[in-house]
Amino acid sequence: MLRFALFPRSASMRAGILLLGAFLSVFHTLKAQKAEIEQILHEVNLDSLLFSVKQLTGIEPVLIHGQPQIIYSRYKTQTPNAWAAMYLHDRMQAYGYETSYENFEATGQNIIALKKGTLYPEKIFLMCAHYDAIALPYDHATGADDNGSGCAAVLEAGRLLKDLSLPFSIMFVFFDEEEQGFIGSNHFVQNFNFKQTEIRATFNLDMIAYDDNHDFKASINTRDYGNSVELANKIIGLNDTFQIGLNLNILNPGSTSSDHESFWEYNKTAVFLAEDDKDFNRYWHTKYDSITYFNDSFFYRNTQFAIASMLWFASNKYNDLAVQSINKVPVFQAFPNPAKAQFTVYTESNGILEIYQLDGKQIHTQEIINGNNPIQIDVGNKPRNILLRFMNESGSIQSKWLLLIP
Repeated sequence: MLRFALFPRSASMRAGILLLGAFLSVFHTLKAQKAEIEQILHEVNLDSLLFSVKQLTGIEPVLIHGQPQIIYSRYKTQTPNAWAAMYLHDRMQAYGYETSYENFEATGQNIIALKKGTLYPEKIFLMCAHYDAIALPYDHATGADDNGSGCAAVLEAGRLLKDLSLPFSIMFVFFDEEEQGFIGSNHFVQNFNFKQTEIRATFNLDMIAYDDNHDFKASINTRDYGNSVELANKIIGLNDTFQIGLNLNILNPGSTSSDHESFWEYNKTAVFLAEDDKDFNRYWHTKYDSITYFNDSFFYRNTQFAIASMLWFASNKYNDLAVQSINKVPVFQAFPNPAKAQFTVYTESNGILEIYQLDGKQIHTQEIINGNNPIQIDVGNKPRNILLRFMNESGSIQSKWLLLIP
C-alpha cells in the first residue's frame, strides 16, 4: 500500500517542480525584460527629440539629396512637406530599417519602416504619427506640437530600438494628410494584408508636448474596438512601473480625432496617446504652433511612456494580448478639409450629424443618409475649427475635426 501511495505523490511533486521551473523562467524573463526597457528609457535624449522637431519645423536645415533645405511648412501640397517625407525616410533607413514610401492620391506619401521579429515576424506592433500640418496661412504650417512632437518621438524610438533583437516585429509609420481626414492612414489600413500579417496593437502619437499648467496630465484614448480597452488598461501601469512621472488618464470613449481612428474603423486594437484635452494647445492649427511653447519635461516623459508601452509587448515572447478578427465598422468622412461654406459628409449608414464650435456650442444638426450628404453652414469672417459628431442608427458615435475658411 505504501509504495502505491508514494507514486502519485512523486508524480505530483515532479509536476509541481516543472510548474515552478516554468514560473521562475517566466519571472526571470520578465525581470530581464524590465531591466532592458529601463536601460532604453534611460537613453531617451531630450536634445535629440528637440533637434528633430527643429528640423521638422524649419529652425534647423535638413539634407535633401545632399542639399540643405528648410522645412518651412508641412501643408500637404507644398514642396517642404515632400522634403519632410524624404527626411523621415532617410532617418529611418540610416538606422537600418527596411524603409519604403507608400504613395496615394496626387501627393500623399506614408513612410513605413520595419524591423522583423526573430520569433514572430508576421506579428507586428506599430507606432505611428502624422507628419503633415495645417494652419492659415498655409505657408506657415510648421506644426511643432501638431505633430512634430509625435514624429520626433517615433524617430527617437527608431533610434533606440534599432539594435535590439525582438521576438515580435515592430513597424514605424509616418502618415501623410491626416489633417484632411486621416487620408494616409485610411489608405494604409485599407491596403494592408491583414490575412498575411497581424498588427497586434497600434500606438498613435499626436500632440504630446504642450502642458501649459505643468500638471503632467496626458491621456490614453481608447474605445471598444479590437482589444483597445484591454491594451489601455495594461499600459497605464507602466507609468508607475518605470517611474516615468506622468499623470495619466484613460479616456473611454476616447477621441477619434487622429489616425488611430482608421484602425478602429476596422475593429483593430489601437490607443491614442496625447496631451490633456482640458489643457489644449491654444496655438493648434495656427502659425504660432512652435517649439517655444513646449513643456520639455512633459514631452520627454510622453516619449518614454510611448516607447515603454510598445516595447513591453514587442519584447515579450509570452505576450498575452489577445487580438480579434477584422470586423469593419461604418465609415464616416468629411471633405474637403479645409472647407468653405459647403462641404460633404459621407457615411455608410443613416444617422444624425451634430456640429459644434470649439467652445462646445452646437451650431448645426441634421439627418444624414448612407452616401454623400452636402452640408451648408455659416463660415463667418475668420478661420475656425469645428467638430462633426455623427451618431448612426445603432447608437455608435464617431467624430471628425474640420477647418472652416472664409
